[in-house]
Amino acid sequence: MTMRTYKNPYPDSEDAVEIRFDHCREDIAKAAKEYWRELTEAELDDLQEEIMRALVVSEWQNIWLTCAAFITVLAYHSHD
Repeated sequence: MTMRTYKNPYPDSEDAVEIRFDHCREDIAKAAKEYWRELTEAELDDLQEEIMRALVVSEWQNIWLTCAAFITVLAYHSHD
């Protein structure tokens, strides 16, 4: 299966978050720390699993989210 690269739909925004299949966990952890808070290992596990599943199904090797969308996803998967 050839995975496609998704171009940044927010080129003028500094608040766009890219999560890449090959660096999923690192990208999530870095963006979470920058825009929200440091995640627990369990939260990282859950979020990585969900995002990687979505990427495989869509055949994309990356995903771009606005900062607001990313925080919404983080809040949904938080263990607070």
